[in-house]
Amino acid sequence: MKPKLIVILGPTGCGKTALALQLAQEFGGEIINADSRAIYRGFDIGTAKSTHEEQAKVPHHLLDICDGDQNFSVGEFKKRADVVIVDINRHGCVPFLVGGTMQYISAVVDNWNIPAVSSGSALRAELEKLTKKELQQELRRLDPESYKVIDTENPRRLVRALEVYKTTGQSFVAQRTKSERQYEMLMLGIERPRKELYERIDKRVDQMVEDGLVKEVEQLSKQYGWDAPGMSGIGYREFKNYFEEGAALEEVVQQIKYNNHQYVRKQEAWFKKIDGVMWMRDISHASDYVRAFLSPSA
Repeated sequence: MKPKLIVILGPTGCGKTALALQLAQEFGGEIINADSRAIYRGFDIGTAKSTHEEQAKVPHHLLDICDGDQNFSVGEFKKRADVVIVDINRHGCVPFLVGGTMQYISAVVDNWNIPAVSSGSALRAELEKLTKKELQQELRRLDPESYKVIDTENPRRLVRALEVYKTTGQSFVAQRTKSERQYEMLMLGIERPRKELYERIDKRVDQMVEDGLVKEVEQLSKQYGWDAPGMSGIGYREFKNYFEEGAALEEVVQQIKYNNHQYVRKQEAWFKKIDGVMWMRDISHASDYVRAFLSPSA
């Protein structure tokens, strides 16, 4: 019998965390973070990370596992997530994989075989000398398939995709082949009208600023520098112009909102391609779906 896994996915700002906390408390679950920014210690406000109070109510895994200057690959995430999922099942609880990082979700759900291409090479050093625009142009020319789906505003993602392509001669995305699914899964996707989603995102960004995002980013940038992996995410990288170029705060906040809107469109397109997701606009019946899935007769 395959281990059970409940997946809660959807675009940024759709309400995944709140639903996961509710369901995990109701069904004795434990939450596995699938957000590539929330793995970093101290990156709390800008990632909308579950609060200490929320984490005290439900066990959380793969949160705060890296310092901001550490690289953490999709392959490493999958390896750790698989271990945690099996362990949670073993001690009689329900694992909830929750997040919006597209590659993290797909790697676990579709049991990706991820090519082992080492980083830190001379090639990477050469690629890191290129500007973001030059990296974008090179990836668009060599690997248009990957260019369409990765975060092309993130230089580290561009470098990694080019590194894999130039090392293997094959598309970065295409090499992540699927294997037989290794879990018995209930996949719940939250969808909202685009206008409503944008409004939720904009309101959340404003709240982050009110909660102290500017100070958080300032402290982290001094600790790690702007080129650190943790600083490459939306909600952090945009502040470089504020602190170093004198950009207005309002301009930076608007850019964060715009980048989130852009990222949402990629998330929606990606997640819709995953087979077997039960998409919900009305989440009031989510408990019924979980109860049926966990029923011994299911």
